[in-house]
Amino acid sequence: MNELISNALKHAFKEGQKGTLEISMKRSTEDTIFVRVKDEGIGIWEEIDIYKTESLGLKLVRNIVQKQLQGKLQVKRNKGTEFTLEEEAKYV
Repeated sequence: MNELISNALKHAFKEGQKGTLEISMKRSTEDTIFVRVKDEGIGIWEEIDIYKTESLGLKLVRNIVQKQLQGKLQVKRNKGTEFTLEEEAKYV
């Protein structure tokens, strides 16, 4: 989460541009946890494939979510950028 929030603060908004950053977490009835980090900024470039990028920050996010937590990571590019992390609640 820290890396996604940091990336949004650094890259989502042009200098002097105001915007919103939303961070939310919910637990479904099937014991799945969803964490969402969404901004309404300029949006992550279409050329960036979060599953193949060599960007250190996104590699870190991908590895933690997929390898450590065995979760899923999704990105939506619509009026900004939205990352959703999905993980089964194994520890609760």
